[in-house]
Amino acid sequence: MYMVLLPGTEIYANAIKSDSINDFYLDFATRPMSIPYKAYWENPLSYEEAQNLTKLACKRFYLRPAYMWKHLRKVS
Repeated sequence: MYMVLLPGTEIYANAIKSDSINDFYLDFATRPMSIPYKAYWENPLSYEEAQNLTKLACKRFYLRPAYMWKHLRKVS
């Protein structure tokens, strides 16, 4: 899972102020065919640690017995 920086949000403004990203939406509006991609990461965890924690959270959520039972009942 990845976070999308949206205009008008605090994290988007912080990313632009810190020169971590350029104004993606302004660039897209003026030049829609050339979209530069640059990841912005403001987290005390490394990217790999965050990826691993995201995978673990998804497994723990979707493999809960109550969740699985609810969806298995829909199959029959």
